[in-house]
Amino acid sequence: MVYNMVDEQPHRASEFADLAADLNHLPRPVRISEIEARTRYDAAELRRKLSSKRVRCLRLTNELGVILKYPGFRTGLAAAVAQER
Repeated sequence: MVYNMVDEQPHRASEFADLAADLNHLPRPVRISEIEARTRYDAAELRRKLSSKRVRCLRLTNELGVILKYPGFRTGLAAAVAQER
């Protein structure tokens, strides 16, 4: 049996990266166009970067009864950054 270990708030990787930068008072990652990405990455990396898969944790919570301390990445990441300070 496989369980996805994710929070309850599906999001894009760019949303996570932007929040991490903001919380750490760093510049947000630079975005590049798909055309530029096609010249920069090999086929496998390009597929990974262009995919838009979002994973849900329903089985984790429903079948295993897991209660997440931080159900969303926004609160969890903010707590992790605050703890490091």
